[in-house]
Amino acid sequence: MIRLGIIGLNLDRGWAQKSHLPALRMLPEIRISAIATRHRESAEAAAHALDALHAFDDPEKLIACKDVDLVAIVVNVEAHHALAKAALQAGKMVLSEWPLGASLEQTEDLARLAGQTGARNFVILQGRCNPAISYVRDLVAQGYVGDVLSTSFIGQTAAWGPTLGGASSARLLDKKAGGTILTISVGHALDAICSCLGNLEEVSATIANSYPQVTTEAGEVIPKSAPDQVALQGKLRSGAVLSFHFRAGMPRGTNLHWEINGSKGDLLITGDAGPLQNGQITLFGATREGKKLEKLPIPAHYFREQDESDASNAIVYAYAKILDDIRNGTHEAPDFEAALTLHKTLDAIQKAADEGVRHQF
Repeated sequence: MIRLGIIGLNLDRGWAQKSHLPALRMLPEIRISAIATRHRESAEAAAHALDALHAFDDPEKLIACKDVDLVAIVVNVEAHHALAKAALQAGKMVLSEWPLGASLEQTEDLARLAGQTGARNFVILQGRCNPAISYVRDLVAQGYVGDVLSTSFIGQTAAWGPTLGGASSARLLDKKAGGTILTISVGHALDAICSCLGNLEEVSATIANSYPQVTTEAGEVIPKSAPDQVALQGKLRSGAVLSFHFRAGMPRGTNLHWEINGSKGDLLITGDAGPLQNGQITLFGATREGKKLEKLPIPAHYFREQDESDASNAIVYAYAKILDDIRNGTHEAPDFEAALTLHKTLDAIQKAADEGVRHQF
């Protein structure tokens, strides 16, 4: 039994409530033993509802709690660095939502400290843990498409568009806060793509803020500094060509379309949600002998016994990998080093866009 302390779990709002909590309810091997929020009342309400032993309005007290083995940080990205650092220094295992840090420097600091302390550390990059993506990764490794020649991706999201969907999303408008379409949506998508096909070798990029002003639900117009369009052209270390475009504002075209084209076959991944890490994913494939793409059912052994229509299902698999790593001493789940590699990639993409040059890794 892993005793989990969650920083940032409110029962009436927030990402932890609609994603982490449903996932954890499917994993009885992990017990929520402590909860910390900004206000004592909300922490106590969540602890009472979930039968947790402790409720705190100070995350430092949760980190110090003797009944917590693993500290989960599910708050705004600006707070990730300080909380993860405190947990590592306390000798606790640490799980952070992605992005790990609000900057490359913060992520480097946490990866370095994790190496020094030796504490187990994990990052929620659930896209690569989705059963469909795991199957894609295995198909590519088994030679279904042969040599990967090219891959193209297009995705979309409502966030960072012309309207503000809720009070909690206002902080996404500030580029300096660290939670942008590049770090969140593009980061999750590229992590899944690279987990299947390998890392980037070189990239050129265009990043734009097409909606410098957004309208709130109350009709107020407010400024936005965060970008809402990211377009990439590049090459993977395997030599495969990458074409990638993620855009905001929920255009009426494609939600999610990802192709992998190889010397012997092709794969097509589609989804009902633009972000690759959320929603239902459907897989199609065809080998050289096939005349057209056909739907490829995901083999049963990739799934847990649960309702796969739940949008939080990928986080279930992320937690399951973490649980296996802790129990078996393995390193299959994404950790702080994986987060650092991804953050370096995103930083290079930003520099390529700012400088107008092709960046080589």
